Amino acid sequence: MSYRIFVNATLDLNQAMLDDCSSVVIIPFQVQIGQELYTYGPNGNLSIYEFYNAQCSGEVFKLLPIDMSVYYEIFDKWLSQENDILYLMSSSFMLPETILKLEQSLEELRKKYKERKIVCIDTFGISIGEGLLVWEAVKKQTEGMDIEALAQWVQNDRLKVCQWFAINTLEHLVQDEVEMPFLKEIENLFRVNPLLGVDEAGKLILSEKLNGSPKTMYSMFSRLERGWKPELGNKIIIGYADCKEYAENLQKSLSYEWCIADIVIAELGPAIGIYTGSESLAIAYWGSNRLDDKKRR
Repeated sequence: MSYRIFVNATLDLNQAMLDDCSSVVIIPFQVQIGQELYTYGPNGNLSIYEFYNAQCSGEVFKLLPIDMSVYYEIFDKWLSQENDILYLMSSSFMLPETILKLEQSLEELRKKYKERKIVCIDTFGISIGEGLLVWEAVKKQTEGMDIEALAQWVQNDRLKVCQWFAINTLEHLVQDEVEMPFLKEIENLFRVNPLLGVDEAGKLILSEKLNGSPKTMYSMFSRLERGWKPELGNKIIIGYADCKEYAENLQKSLSYEWCIADIVIAELGPAIGIYTGSESLAIAYWGSNRLDDKKRR
């Protein structure tokens, strides 16, 4: 019996990596911009370009939870074709109200398809970090790993994905409704460029507050240098928001210095861009420093 991998459109990958993941079913989500509703993901009506253009125009955004009916319809289609399901969920931080709706859908589907396996795992991942984990999972599925073994691998290795975000502005973090306790530490400071990480529960955390984006960039890439474990995976993703040329220059520079790494770039989509804003950069890699040492104590 075959199985399909399902993910949310919250993951960020470039087109080549998405092509590698062509067997994966991507679940779209809705974004409210002002009073209008848009869909981001397959067959959606919101592009990354349109998102950042509206954001720079001062529009107010909100991510909406994926409805129970959406889950039911998508999962039911594949279960009815005798597919098992491995759903690699984005961190509950991304769509916090979605979990209850997911559980309601799964309860109904498990009653209807008692002979099918429906496995759901929180990746604790965001954006390109989530994408990196999913891309590697698809490789392992293609190599013949069954659903139980792959689910176990995801659970064992998901916290080995390290991801950092260099933020150019505090504006979008401050206006967002998601609780971020670290905001009190930075929102009243002048010209602070925070470096954000993702903790072991999949939440954005403040790692460092620096004066000036060059210092923040240096701090982010010094973490890559200290923590990257190529034996876990040589793929490194540089994420960018409305600053492709800068990301391409960083890619060339790092590729020259680290010839054993496969360094690619990918756009940061609305799910993370709603918090980080335009002209932000990010990095995701397999490593040992998902959290700073001081955050572990």
